[in-house]
Amino acid sequence: MIFLLKLLKVPPCIMFYGARLGNLAAAISLAYAGYNILPQGYRKIYAVLYFAPGICFLRSTSSTDGILYSIVLLFIAIAISLKAEHKSVWKGKVICTLLILACCIGLIKLPYLLIMGLLLLLDRKQFALKGKETFILKLIYVTGMLMAGCILYYISHSILDNNADVASSLYASSTEISGSYIIYVLHHPFRVLNMFFQTFFADFYSYYSSAIALPKSDCLIIPYLSLCAFVVFKIGADQIFNCRERILLIGLGAAMWMIVIVAFYFVGAAPDLGYVWGLQGRYMYPAFPVVLFGAASPKKKYDIAKESFEIISCGSIIMVHVLEIFGLYWI
Repeated sequence: MIFLLKLLKVPPCIMFYGARLGNLAAAISLAYAGYNILPQGYRKIYAVLYFAPGICFLRSTSSTDGILYSIVLLFIAIAISLKAEHKSVWKGKVICTLLILACCIGLIKLPYLLIMGLLLLLDRKQFALKGKETFILKLIYVTGMLMAGCILYYISHSILDNNADVASSLYASSTEISGSYIIYVLHHPFRVLNMFFQTFFADFYSYYSSAIALPKSDCLIIPYLSLCAFVVFKIGADQIFNCRERILLIGLGAAMWMIVIVAFYFVGAAPDLGYVWGLQGRYMYPAFPVVLFGAASPKKKYDIAKESFEIISCGSIIMVHVLEIFGLYWI
């Protein structure tokens, strides 16, 4: 959008808002595509995840986090759809779409490429595979997509790091991991592991709450948590994942969050800093949908009138927050 507006030689103010509108339109389009692909029984969870207030704010900025979240949601929707409808992944359109999404995720935030692990939950018939080698061949397929995303990330960031217009002398190359970190980890493995798990568990709520609401809107945290719990555990979802697969999904979400913590440690100030520097609640978002879809209970019968009232009552608070975001950051 910025490139197009530059060609049109519009004033900077129009370019500023045009970039935000372009980001918002792209994120909405991707998310809408995912909503249509997803089986009916998962759409309420998808909608609650999509309209999380903090991510609404990020979509209305020029940040890549809003569009990254939409890409992750779309990838999850495709994976669930493939599993529910027993469609083959070897179709040209499916493979190309998944590969493009993998490359986009790798280009924006490399750790979230772990989302490819969702494909390991697909049935072997969907891979047209037979025999005991099924898992190994599926793993090779997923690894190939991971490598494609990593290669694109390396190439793109190498170009950016060598570009005088965007490179900064204050920070190390984004494709560079200092040997001093590796040496420090090898010499103090238990201290580093303790730091990672402290960040993962002890600071989880503070990161999560800062992801949901702006500092002045902490009152939104409990209503949104209640809405998530209501939709996931009371309304539930079509049960296409068995118990083992649900545990793996929750584990995959946790692994993504842990890898983000590790990644931020390696780009921090010093290896012996003693805490993870630069981590923010918004980085939790792409891992959150995997956990919620895994935690969703089997779909139950429910009172539509009661369900609508509870969702609207919680949703109205969220809508007030969304309007506040536009008022504070757009006007």
